[in-house]
Amino acid sequence: MVVKLRFMKRTIALLSAAVLLAVSANAQSGANQKKQVETFSFVEQMPEFPGGSEKLQTYLATNIHYPDSARNANKEGRVIVRFEVMEDGSIVDAKVMSPYIGLGLEEEALRVVSSMPKWKPGKSGGKSVKVYYTLPIRFRLEDEPKKKG
Repeated sequence: MVVKLRFMKRTIALLSAAVLLAVSANAQSGANQKKQVETFSFVEQMPEFPGGSEKLQTYLATNIHYPDSARNANKEGRVIVRFEVMEDGSIVDAKVMSPYIGLGLEEEALRVVSSMPKWKPGKSGGKSVKVYYTLPIRFRLEDEPKKKG
């Protein structure tokens, strides 16, 4: 009987310790979740490329290099890139959201987006916040100029 009682006390103590550990881990997990900052899709003031949309178009036109493989195959298309504009305006986590076109177009769109300068961050309630931004990038081949003569 004494042996059974000791065994039961030890079992209860072990179960209590396991429950305490589980509760403690769950509480810490909840605290970590509260520390994670939400990324918004829409805010009062959306993020903006330095100088506005015209400067963004100029930046894209200047910095996009049409992949030779796509040019040689006369491949055109639109690549939609989604990224996060952080509280400090930096660009992170760029991903292609459009159907696959291939021949290097997606890679080029990701390269040019990832190399953009810091943006003016989005704001909510007067504070800078992380915001998702979706940018369509159109790859279009220009017609060759016709030769006179």
